[in-house]
Amino acid sequence: MHAVGSAVPSIVLLFVILSLLVILFGAMMFYIETLFCELDQDTLKYVYTTGDNAGEETLYQNIPASMWWAIVTVTTVGYGDMFPVTWAGRLVAVATMVTAIVVLAFPVTILGSAFNDVRPRNRPPPPV
Repeated sequence: MHAVGSAVPSIVLLFVILSLLVILFGAMMFYIETLFCELDQDTLKYVYTTGDNAGEETLYQNIPASMWWAIVTVTTVGYGDMFPVTWAGRLVAVATMVTAIVVLAFPVTILGSAFNDVRPRNRPPPPV
């Protein structure tokens, strides 16, 4: 319990950074994917105008929907319900994945170090 208590600031920092990453990459994905779209005036939905998906609606219709994709990607769940189809969107996806892995690795090492620091205090003395 002492190890978790000493790592609380790191865990809080992890959630703050992950929240910022979700907002940043969610907004980036929305703007990048809709860059290749036009707004259909009848349905008020973004529709691809170029590429293999021309005429199809994008899955990234607004920033909150794009943030859902970012949450799923950053937490490495990867449902597969949303995915980028443009080359620029795929680059943003790769940047999101790599950044998330690096950011998630730091608190794990800090928590592991905290457990190592606490362990010798709780160990019984060696038999004589």
